[in-house]
Amino acid sequence: MKLLTTLFFSFFCLISYGQETTVNVEIQNAEFYKKNFIYATYGNLIFVDHVSFSFERSFYQKYRTRFNAKLSVGRFPRNGFDLETGEKINKKYLAFSGVFCLNLFEVQLGVAYREYQLAVGFTPDPGIDYNENLSGLQSTGAIGFRFEKQNFILRAGVGNHELLYASIGVGF
Repeated sequence: MKLLTTLFFSFFCLISYGQETTVNVEIQNAEFYKKNFIYATYGNLIFVDHVSFSFERSFYQKYRTRFNAKLSVGRFPRNGFDLETGEKINKKYLAFSGVFCLNLFEVQLGVAYREYQLAVGFTPDPGIDYNENLSGLQSTGAIGFRFEKQNFILRAGVGNHELLYASIGVGF
């Protein structure tokens, strides 16, 4: 009976020690990453420029894996491509995305409400007003590198709205 009682108490001591260690690691991990980020992004693809501002909030994190929700507003100040008649030229957008972060790697998927115009092109249709602003939904995505140190964030990668981008911002 003494042996059973000793094993029983030893077992519970080991379990409680393991739980305490796990909790301490999660607390240290929670302090390592900031919950909120604000950053500015500049993207370029030869004849097209992109500028945006984003707010990101972390809603799940465990060890080095995180899931964030991102809200972005952006503009395309320059689009110098010679486009075919009727192609869409992005002007500005508002996007909501989910961001998966693993160590220094990030993947972003979402949807954007964008404003665009149709390109005049080489053979314009006289029945279409090419100066009219149109709007609609479009999927967004990006893949890239993400570096965070204390209150500083640096991002770089490629995306369909952000083009070849670089971002700098703060975490709080």
